[in-house]
Amino acid sequence: MSIIQAIILGIVQGITEPIPVSSSGHLIAIPQLLGWEDFGLTFDVALHMGSIIAVVAYFWKDWLSILRGFFWNLRSGKSSISKDKNGPGRLFIPILVACVPAGVAGLLWSDAIEENLRHWYMVGGALVLISFVMLYAERIARRNRDISRMGYLDYITIGIAQAVALFPGVSRSGSTITAGLFLGLDRQSAARFSFLLSTPIIIAAGVFQLKDVFPMAPEDAWLFVTGAATSAVVGYLAIGFLMKFLQKHSLAVFAVYRIAFAVAMGVVFAIRGA
Repeated sequence: MSIIQAIILGIVQGITEPIPVSSSGHLIAIPQLLGWEDFGLTFDVALHMGSIIAVVAYFWKDWLSILRGFFWNLRSGKSSISKDKNGPGRLFIPILVACVPAGVAGLLWSDAIEENLRHWYMVGGALVLISFVMLYAERIARRNRDISRMGYLDYITIGIAQAVALFPGVSRSGSTITAGLFLGLDRQSAARFSFLLSTPIIIAAGVFQLKDVFPMAPEDAWLFVTGAATSAVVGYLAIGFLMKFLQKHSLAVFAVYRIAFAVAMGVVFAIRGA
């Protein structure tokens, strides 16, 4: 892999991880479309490190409030899931609980998914299917609730949606934001909780994968740093864009893009006879 390829894939990861268009789907399809070889585990880990940096950097104030509130509740003898709906500390345990479905699914099926489901036609099918689910959610969503009004049924439901996103082409942000809309959350609240929920999972996944890539050769180290840095910077900007975009706009434009990308991908591979 060249530095240019590393930068391009870092940009792709940075844009598509937070935006509900599926980063895994794009990182599978684009190298295949361009005829590039598989970039391997080391670079995959680098891209995830960039996503971790972007999410933590953007939501560090939220996490600081959540952790401060949680430990304050512990010191004061209060439950971290008290009836104080506005207390940020109450979100700590619910977020961890909501991460359980994705964590279990990842441990049980991540290898099988990696080996058997990374085909362009499967990615395309998931892109299209979830697009229609997103459009339906936008059509029926009440959008009259925020994070302070969420309960454990909401947390678990969105957690299951995050687990479904292990399937390439689904999109973690797409599935969790859409689940939030079905539950009546407004778009910004659904997106904010989606990113808060993703933080422990992507950190855990990144740390788990790190053990398999070190030590690395110097040339791999340069690619690792380049990919991670590019993904982090672009990802931070993409999160900011999405949070502002959802203040006034729906998910429809992303659904249309997903369908268009899937169709374009299908046409190209059909011409190639793949």
